Amino acid sequence: MFEIYESYYNMGLFTDADIKLFVEVGDLTQADADKILKPAVAAPAQPTTQPQA
Repeated sequence: MFEIYESYYNMGLFTDADIKLFVEVGDLTQADADKILKPAVAAPAQPTTQPQA
């Protein structure tokens, strides 16, 4: 079920409030809600060096 809630949230069909409600009623765990609402931050881009002309 997590994947369904996550995809609907990403499509804009569920809001932050909806996800929090699903936790309150026991459809999602808090950990799953955190994964949806606070996705892991991507690793910072590595600096690139520009060739010297």
